Amino acid sequence: MNKHLLLFVCGMILIGCTSEPLKTTQLFLSEADISSCQEVACPEVSVQYVHVEGDDEGVDLINTQLKISVIDALYLGDSAEGSPADSIEEAVSDFIKEYRMENAEFPGMAAEYFAEVDQEVSLSSSEIISVEERLSMYTGGAHGYTAATYLNFDRNTGAQLISLELFENPSAAMQIIEGHFRSEQNIAKNESINSTGFWFENDTFALPESIGLTKKDLILHYNAYEIASYAEGPITVKIPLLALDGQLFFSVE
Repeated sequence: MNKHLLLFVCGMILIGCTSEPLKTTQLFLSEADISSCQEVACPEVSVQYVHVEGDDEGVDLINTQLKISVIDALYLGDSAEGSPADSIEEAVSDFIKEYRMENAEFPGMAAEYFAEVDQEVSLSSSEIISVEERLSMYTGGAHGYTAATYLNFDRNTGAQLISLELFENPSAAMQIIEGHFRSEQNIAKNESINSTGFWFENDTFALPESIGLTKKDLILHYNAYEIASYAEGPITVKIPLLALDGQLFFSVE
């Protein structure tokens, strides 16, 4: 084959295989959008969620998983199967119904419920998309509940990635991550990881329930009670992606 033609063909193949970052928008839903709240007062519910655009393979899967995450965040039941809601609007309605049931059973005593779920894209590249989801909720008791969760997806397949799937060599990556955590928290290398009062199981460093990503950093976010008491609040450590270059399954752009 002619050399110039060969280079052209190879170039076209590379261009065809290059994925652009997915475009996203944020959609909003609140109690004001629920028909039953037009005549009867409802607790405050605010949902801002990410919607991925396009017809690429995997887009529908990403949107479905983002929707399910919001639905689960609003679920107040105790079924092992989770919420029966099929949509975010239905999940908001169910949250309101739970409040009304408590208010009917304990008139004048039921606490004013509220819920806020906020999804925001923290990283969107040709290989990965990471979404931060923050939840703030109160349904009675001494204090409310706040938490941050990160959802990471393979941009091309739509598959949700568990934390260790972000790394080419999880063992090597964990050593680097623990080193940064110890440095941030002033824990010497030869000291117990729990020497300053953390609650790591078996005195062994572990990743949080979910890991966040931005263009520059990998984010360790431990919610209240994960590794410390509620009084300590959430604990966040940012690690530059460049410190993990070569250990990540995706390219540091």
